[in-house]
This record gives sequence, structure tokens and C-alpha cells, in this order.
Amino acid sequence: DYRTFITNNRRDARRKERADKSTEKVAEKPAAPPAYKINLAQTQKNLQTLERELAKLNEQKTLLEQKMAAPGFYHDGVTSQAAQKEYAIVSQKIAETESRWLAVQQELDQAV
Repeated sequence: DYRTFITNNRRDARRKERADKSTEKVAEKPAAPPAYKINLAQTQKNLQTLERELAKLNEQKTLLEQKMAAPGFYHDGVTSQAAQKEYAIVSQKIAETESRWLAVQQELDQAV
């Protein structure tokens, strides 16, 4: 009786393992990518807008760099501090805009 009991328990355990493996195989299949569509024209328009914004910000940054490189610029503390603050703000805006541009570009690349 004991031998039958052990044999049946092992058999049941193996059946359960096989059943678990078969459900794992079903679960292992990669899920289909989300079915979403982006508006391609709108995304391209957003990309162009961000590129124009980046060009303007880079132009502002260049002008500020030229202004700060001028001889005697740092003699006036108030003007130099204001220019440095503006430069920091423009640099931060450039970084944020580049980040958004990369996100939109990645979205566009995935759609195509």
C-alpha cells in the first residue's frame, strides 16, 4: 500500500509539472505589440516645430556667448549676472527641447 501511495504521488506530481510547463509555454509567447496608431503627419509636424525651436534657442545661446565673450563685459556685475542667468535658462530649454525631440523622433521611428 505504501509503495502504491508513493508511486501515485510521484505520478501526480509529474502530471502537475507537465501541466504547469504547458501553461508556461503558452505564457512565454511574446505579447503582440500594442495596436496603436500615431498620426504620422502630426508627428512630423511636431518634429519640425521642435527643430525650429531648437534653432532659435541655439541662436540665442550663440548671441549670449558672443556677448559674454566681449572685453569688459564682466565689469558690470548686474549685466553679467543677468546674462549668465539667461544663458542658464536658455541652456536648460535646449536640453528639454532636445529631450522632447528625441522622444518624438523615437515615436516616429517605431511607427515607420
